[in-house]
Amino acid sequence: MSRLHCGDGRAHDALPILITYLKRAPADVEALIVLATALAQAGRASDARLALARALRYAPEHPEARALEASFRQTSDEANVPLAMAS
Repeated sequence: MSRLHCGDGRAHDALPILITYLKRAPADVEALIVLATALAQAGRASDARLALARALRYAPEHPEARALEASFRQTSDEANVPLAMAS
C-alpha cells in the first residue's frame, strides 16, 4: 500500500502508514527504503537521509538502498549540498 502511495505522487499519504508500521518492525529494511523515498518525495531530504542511513545500518550491501544512496548523492551534488555520512 505504501509503495502505491509513493509511486503515484502521494508520498505524504504513505508517511503515517510507514511510521506506524516501523514502530512495530524497526529493522524492516524494505520499509525503511520506502520511507526514505517517501520522505524525499515529500521534500524532507534530511529525514530521508536518516531513514536511508538506518536501512544501511541493517543491510549495508542492500542493492536498492545503495541505489537510493547514489541517487541522493547525485541530487546533493547537483544542488551543491554535502551529503551527510550514513554512519
